[in-house]
Amino acid sequence: PVTAVLSLRNGGGGTTVAINLAFLLRRTFDRISLIDLSTFGGNIGSYLHLPLRASWADLLTLGDTLDARAISAALTAHPQQGIGVLGSPSTPPSRSLSADATVSLLTTLAMGFQQIVVDINTLTPASIATLLVAHSVLCVVGDDLAAVQANSSLAQTLQSVGVNPQQVRIIVNRSRLEVGMSTAAISSALGLPIAAELPYDVNQLQ
Repeated sequence: PVTAVLSLRNGGGGTTVAINLAFLLRRTFDRISLIDLSTFGGNIGSYLHLPLRASWADLLTLGDTLDARAISAALTAHPQQGIGVLGSPSTPPSRSLSADATVSLLTTLAMGFQQIVVDINTLTPASIATLLVAHSVLCVVGDDLAAVQANSSLAQTLQSVGVNPQQVRIIVNRSRLEVGMSTAAISSALGLPIAAELPYDVNQLQ
């Protein structure tokens, strides 16, 4: 039960979408897990004003088969009951979680959580493994020219790592007051249909 939220450009709004998606799913499901797979310095903890007691890097010493108790110990419970958060390390770790360790992590979490939302901003063995098992891959793209150019090869990149195109949904995030590129122009530049568009919200910084 994994939804991957992918934003390959910093500031694109992927983390904000992942957090809000987790809380939206919490309205329907009792147990949600939110994972920050940033290589280091992810923002989920700070955005939630939640001191994280551990990160995925604390699981690196466990090898490819992760212990359920260690995973549980690495999770931080959000004050809103039912959301367990696994953050990213504050400093660069020696390596990423392996693909096998990531599948072990997600499989173990799925035994206790009904939905798992994973925030991804770079392609590592861990994030690629997540993309391959996710039932949906939400690609968050900004509406400015630089953001669209940064994602111009998104379709080819996802195809090259084996992601099923039918699982991919492109989300246009309008995070600026200024009018950006049209949805049709973004779709044409990416060569992919647009599944949803998030309008600009003057209160989004709060």
